[in-house]
Formats: sequence, structure tokens, C-alpha cells
Amino acid sequence: SKPSLEISPQNGAVINESLVKIKLAFDKEVNLDTVKINKEEIKDLLSTIDNKAFTAAINLSDGNKNLEVTASDFAKNRLVSSSSFVVDANPAVISLVSPKFGTAQKYTFDVSVETDNDASCKFSFDNNFEFEFMEPFTATGSTAHTIAGFKKIASGDTSIHKLNIRCKDHRGFSFKSFDISV
Repeated sequence: SKPSLEISPQNGAVINESLVKIKLAFDKEVNLDTVKINKEEIKDLLSTIDNKAFTAAINLSDGNKNLEVTASDFAKNRLVSSSSFVVDANPAVISLVSPKFGTAQKYTFDVSVETDNDASCKFSFDNNFEFEFMEPFTATGSTAHTIAGFKKIASGDTSIHKLNIRCKDHRGFSFKSFDISV
């Protein structure tokens, strides 16, 4: 019969430190074929004494992680299993995706912002408000945040404005201000 596997961190776990303890507990002896985090092979970082329990402590950056395991027992029964978890050791890092370098081509444009962790973001234009008084993004809550059809810069205005963004995640609030212009 196929081996069974318990993976730690468990599916859906939120880890609030960068050093993540990984444990693979099989019910019988196995050979690990692949162990990947977000498609990057980490099998060589795991240690075992009995070929049933494999452990490692790995420094991981903040973000959504998918740990994928492929193993076989000595009778060649193959097991594929995975666990998706979140590393959230630091406040969210906010980056502007578009307009590129903060410069739009037209006076109506989409604003796209990314965070390294799932977060809920809001914005204010030129004024810096507290989170609850800011305007919501059209789409937010994951790592991608969009303001569709942004048109707060008046036609003909070529000056630089401040787009202030606050995001709330498990760790609290993060703030970033970007210069934007047309």
C-alpha cells in the first residue's frame, strides 16, 4: 500500500518567523524523490535517521509557499502530497507594478500594486490619511491590488503627485508612498 504522509507546516498555516521548521512524517520507510518549495528543490536540506521522519529548518522569505513532496516506499508505491502555507514574518512589502516607474501614458489608467503577503490595501491621493479614512482598491485581499480607471490627475496636469498606500495583514499595517504623474 502507498505510504501516508503528514506535512508540517500544515495546509493553511501562517508562520510568523523566517526560520521555518519543515517536518515530513511517513508511516513507513521511503525514498524522497523530490521535495520542493515553490518549485525549488530542497530535498538535500532535509535530514533523517530512519527514512520515515525528515526534518529541516529553512530561512524563507515572506509570501505564499507551496511545499510539494514526491516519495516512494521500497515496494515502489509512489506518493505525491503538498501543503500550502504562508510565511509572514515581516510587515507587508508594497511595490508599484503599474504605471511603470509611476508615469502613466493617459489621464485615466489602472494602478496595480503588489504585496509579498495577502493583505487588504487602501489608498489616498496627495493627502496621507489613516487606513480607515482611505479609499478602497477596486480589487484587494490577495497579493495583487488594483485601482481600475484611476483618474484623479486632472487633464493637462504634468506635476508629480503622491499616491499613499496602506496595507493591513496578519502583522498589522504597512505604508508606502509612490510618486505618480502623467
